[in-house]
Amino acid sequence: MLDTLLSNQRGRARIHGSWLREPIDDLLKDMAGQRYSKGTMRLLSYRLLSLGEFMARQGVRELAAVPEWIDRYVAQVCCLESHRPKLRQTLQRFVRYLRQKQLIPIPETRQSALPHADLVEAYLRRVREQRGLCLDSLELSRRPCQALMIFVAAEGISDLRSLRPETIHHFLACHAKTCNRTTLRSRCGALRDFLADLHRRGKTAVNLAGAVLAPRVYRYEQCPRFLTRAEIDAMLVVIDRQTPVGRRDYAMILLLAVYGVRGIEVVQLRLDDLDWRRQLLHVRGRKAGNNTTYPLSVPVGEAVLAYLRQDRPSSAHREVFLTTVAPFTPLATGDGLASRVRAYLAKAGVAVAKPGTHSFRYSCAQRLFEVGTPLKTIGDYLGHLNTSTTQRYTMIALDQLREVAMGDGEELL
Repeated sequence: MLDTLLSNQRGRARIHGSWLREPIDDLLKDMAGQRYSKGTMRLLSYRLLSLGEFMARQGVRELAAVPEWIDRYVAQVCCLESHRPKLRQTLQRFVRYLRQKQLIPIPETRQSALPHADLVEAYLRRVREQRGLCLDSLELSRRPCQALMIFVAAEGISDLRSLRPETIHHFLACHAKTCNRTTLRSRCGALRDFLADLHRRGKTAVNLAGAVLAPRVYRYEQCPRFLTRAEIDAMLVVIDRQTPVGRRDYAMILLLAVYGVRGIEVVQLRLDDLDWRRQLLHVRGRKAGNNTTYPLSVPVGEAVLAYLRQDRPSSAHREVFLTTVAPFTPLATGDGLASRVRAYLAKAGVAVAKPGTHSFRYSCAQRLFEVGTPLKTIGDYLGHLNTSTTQRYTMIALDQLREVAMGDGEELL
């Protein structure tokens, strides 16, 4: 593989003199199987050959030593400082491949250096066993618990039995500066449970759960963030549909705008969910545990078909939307789609508070509400099980507010 990519005389000479040529060649064959471009593999070849030559000049020709020599090699490369992280990341691909093939040992997992990390992890294990929480929910609980233990250690408290309410109050006052009230309230709930668990296990002298005072958060105190029809149209116009990325993004964002689905539901959409014969779109495994079937609109169908026919690479993956570069895998989460939405909104000059994929969900609910659609129907369309959830999406009756603003107020008396 190396001989094919570097076919000139100088390249062949470098390959012949490199002690890394065999593992590099094996890596390139693996990448070719994943359909990486020749340009990407050629660039990686030059970088890995240069790494091997650098190590050889230092008298090192051991494969196991490659991970510890990457930083030294990157530090002496003549390039812009902003390019060094990318170079290091590229070389780490080689290290991951070597470990995957068991050509070099996998480093042992080090014990966490965080204070009282064992207590936090033991608490999370019990919570998962008793309540069956998912990993994402456990991660949300881990953050405030770890933050508290770090703060306690910084205060010089090594024995948790000497922990007092004043320290908890001080921590919450500092922590409140890093998040909004809604987030702080959620984290306070996790902290109360954690402190109660520590007391049950005899780690603290008293139950300090009562010392965690959460801020008051009023239901529906904030107006939902949504986009008008004109703003959505302006955003769709700026998407370059002459490129593979643009056609893919246009289809994904059109799904958000028309159906008000969540970003993660677009990312996880599968080929089997598109019933072309009956012109139906199935959204399965929603947040509430239900499934929803929509009529497949013509604009959405045409946008998805344009992507499938022109740009989606052949793949064994059943997800509709894949990455545009090798190894052509499904998009990991909805976060990537959210960043694309923010970029297109900025390009269109549309300003909205907390822009993201959920803005389209609010917009869809608002649009249905303004044409007089019953609340229960809107909830079914969005996949809600409880109408109280739907109320959060339809707080703003714009037409009615305009009538009040334009009137003289006498009718309100």
